[in-house]
Order: sequence, then C-alpha cells, then structure tokens
Amino acid sequence: MENYILRNYGVVFKYFKNEDDFTQIHFKTEVTYKGELNDGNHYFVINKKEIFINGMAPDLLVEQMAESAGSCLYPMEIVTNSQGPFEEIANYEEIKKRWDLKKIEFQNYYEGKIAEKIIKKLDIIYSSKTKLEIAIKDDLFFTLFFMPIYRKHIDRLANYEIEIVFIPFEEPISFQIIQEVKPYLSRLNKQLLSLKGYCDQAINSHPELELDYKIDNETKSLSSIMGSVDLKIAKDSVNKIEIEIIQLFEN
Repeated sequence: MENYILRNYGVVFKYFKNEDDFTQIHFKTEVTYKGELNDGNHYFVINKKEIFINGMAPDLLVEQMAESAGSCLYPMEIVTNSQGPFEEIANYEEIKKRWDLKKIEFQNYYEGKIAEKIIKKLDIIYSSKTKLEIAIKDDLFFTLFFMPIYRKHIDRLANYEIEIVFIPFEEPISFQIIQEVKPYLSRLNKQLLSLKGYCDQAINSHPELELDYKIDNETKSLSSIMGSVDLKIAKDSVNKIEIEIIQLFEN
C-alpha cells in the first residue's frame, strides 16, 4: 500500500436541451490509487474540488447547500472490485462526523422551510452508510470513472449490461455495452477502449451511448474518457450529454 499513483482530472459534463441551450458543469478531481488489497479489490482516495456551473460558482440556494454538503465527502476512501466498479466507502465514520458539523453550521446559518427540507434530506443520506453508497454509485463521475472495463475480452470484445444515472434523482438507464480493445496503442502508449451502449434489447445500428477510454499501458490507470449519450426524452428536458474526463498535468 506504500506505492501509490496520484492523478488529477478535469471533468466537464454538458447537458443539452438543444444545440444552443446547455448547462456546463465542470470541476477537478484528485484520484490516488493506494494499491491492491488482499482480496483482490483496490483502494482509492478521492478528493473532489470546487464545482462550477456555466463557469460560475453555484448561486442558487439548493446548489450552494449541495456544494457545501458535498465537501463533507472528501477526502473519500473507497474500495473497488477487480473489474473496476465502486464497492464501498472505507472511511464512512469520518465523513459522517464532517456532516454532523456541517449540519450544525447549516442550521445556524440557513432559515426557512426550503433550507430545513434540504437539511433533512441530506441528513437522511449521510446518516446511513448504505444510502450514501447508493448516492455515490449513482453519481455520474463515479459511474464513468469506475466502469467495469477491466474484464476478459474474446477477440478483443466484451459484452455486459450496466445502469447509469445521468440526471440526479432520475431513474437509471440500462445499457447493453459492447466494449472493444483496439489492436494498437496510441502514440503516448495508451491502451484504447471503445464502449458503445444500446438501450434496446435488439442492437440497433446507432448506439445511444458512446465512450472512448484511454488507459495507461504500464500502470493501467485512466488517462481520459471522451464521449456522449443521447437520452431522447421530452423536448423541455436534457436530451444529450457530452462527457469529458481528462488527466491534467499541472506544475
């Protein structure tokens, strides 16, 4: 556990209602790989930095409280399984203590029924390790970063099913994934994975989800994720999301 890999990532999600109407969310995340555990699982420490919405800090009450409450999560120590997906929070008690202090701060600072309702909902989540882990599993960054991509391929292909929550508190969307390992490395020695996801049982000619992963060929750590998803829902709702998670090289 002494040898670890630290990476910083820039994360951008663009939520489109139409071509000219979109909301951009971006933030930086520090991911430290601490090593493999005795049971074959893996140990990570996550530090998520400040979130910006359309280039600005959150200004609505709900956004401000969510951002402030979210800071209680970090640093978050997590365990993932051998294929990649998140399994559990390893430092829940520390997170709970941070939330208990934040809750008192909220109760002293915010007034009104809306704030009271938000605090109550947050307290229900933070007071249960199971509920908090479900919330983390439903988080789009955690879902994409810890996808089950480390699996056996036959003729460079792998097939599996996954559910992804793209919009908070909405129902997950189930995808049949076809994952392909490209037969060559990038010029920077990265392994290339192409993921195509189909919503229907019968595979159509056009996938609703397309993601390209670049993996460091030596360390197997993630270098980038680029892609998009077509949600094809109501006109006044989000119908497309563009995804960009890129390793940053900062001084």
